[in-house]
Amino acid sequence: MLNSLLIENFRSLEKLEVPQLGQINLIVGKNNSGKSSVLDALKLYASFSDEGTLVDIIDEHDEFYILEEDSSVSPYESLFYGRRFKENHKIIIGELNDPETRLSIEASKAVELHLPVDKESGGFLAYQVSYQDIDDQNEGSFEEDSNVVNTFKITQNKKTKRIILDNLADRIYRNRNRKTKMNIKSYSDITTSFISNDELADAWDKVGLRDYASEVLKALQIIEPKIQAINFVNAQDWGRSSLYTREKERRIPLVRIEGVDFPIPLKSMGDGIIRLFQLSLRLYEAKDGFLFIDEFENGLHFGVQKQAWETVFELSKSLNIQVFATTHSWDCIESFTQVALERTDIEGCLFRIGKPTRGPMKDKTTATIFTEDDLKILSQSHVEVR
Repeated sequence: MLNSLLIENFRSLEKLEVPQLGQINLIVGKNNSGKSSVLDALKLYASFSDEGTLVDIIDEHDEFYILEEDSSVSPYESLFYGRRFKENHKIIIGELNDPETRLSIEASKAVELHLPVDKESGGFLAYQVSYQDIDDQNEGSFEEDSNVVNTFKITQNKKTKRIILDNLADRIYRNRNRKTKMNIKSYSDITTSFISNDELADAWDKVGLRDYASEVLKALQIIEPKIQAINFVNAQDWGRSSLYTREKERRIPLVRIEGVDFPIPLKSMGDGIIRLFQLSLRLYEAKDGFLFIDEFENGLHFGVQKQAWETVFELSKSLNIQVFATTHSWDCIESFTQVALERTDIEGCLFRIGKPTRGPMKDKTTATIFTEDDLKILSQSHVEVR
């Protein structure tokens, strides 16, 4: 888990320092203050800048259109502060006081080397692909070399890897249409949008026959205590093919409710119950890693937000998860504060990001930390922190 956070040269964040974090962290701030950028940066940190994660982040912000407008500009440039690659300009994400564990991303032109590897048997020559930064050599001697490639050079925990930026359109197409994501990321995320029935079904399959399924039911019962069971059915069979119009969805969720002798579609019970279903499933997927939630309050009435936070605190402790969530809602802040003060065994931290209008940090994005002691005072005095 992260105890502090440094983000440099990522999107609108030239340099953001958060000196203290908890296990459950709530981020507040005005529109376009950088809250979602913090979540995106942490996704890169958690995944060792997995190429699929990079593509997802760019895709979510509709930044692939850049390839169609100007093929000489990479959509990945929009990840950097100032939206351009610059010499010695690195994205840095990680612990404020532990440089070795930080993630570093920089654009680099390199020569691709194919080095022979000795094989004891097999009767053929094997090669290992390696890269050497052109900056380390005479740049002019490599300009006509067919093995010169544009790359992202990514370093973290003394490990280095490259992502090739050439033939980007083809690589983007493959990543956007991949059927399964590489299982190398140690995070799960909940965006502002509701996910499809098929994504819910895939997530449910991981827990349906486990003890954790009871935790999912508890989450749904926050809104409807009479729910007794949940199951996914084949969409065409249930809809008799001609009646069910969303043919691309394979499966739909149904629930059994006390006192009703036929199954009820889960989505007929409102957005709040779908949000809680998604939240409980994503918590399980984030075990021993990170969970990122954009706009926690989406779909949730203020009357159930405290119970939703109680679920997050409890399951995050049992599953060893560090949570980062954003919000615009005072009700969400207040319910978070109540649970953070009650759960003395789990540290909750709220931080606000914004740009001071005066002083030495004028127009620079900064973070203001509110620890549990601060939250107690804020809760009693109703001080506005958003």
